Amino acid sequence: MNTAKRVILFVLVLLLALPFSVVLAQDALPDLEGRVVTVAVENAYMPFNVIDEETGEAVGWDYDTLGMICELL
Repeated sequence: MNTAKRVILFVLVLLLALPFSVVLAQDALPDLEGRVVTVAVENAYMPFNVIDEETGEAVGWDYDTLGMICELL
């Protein structure tokens, strides 16, 4: 096997191993012990974030996703 094929094989093996390192990293999330997380977003890009005109609440994908992330922390 020539050198170029070995390099390509090595890179492919590294790429295949990458998802496993992400799974292992998920176990290492810090516990914030109830501390407050502050996040700033601009309410200008529907459907990502917007102020609901009827309720006056901030809604959208950004808020849903950030809420889930904060629950995990």
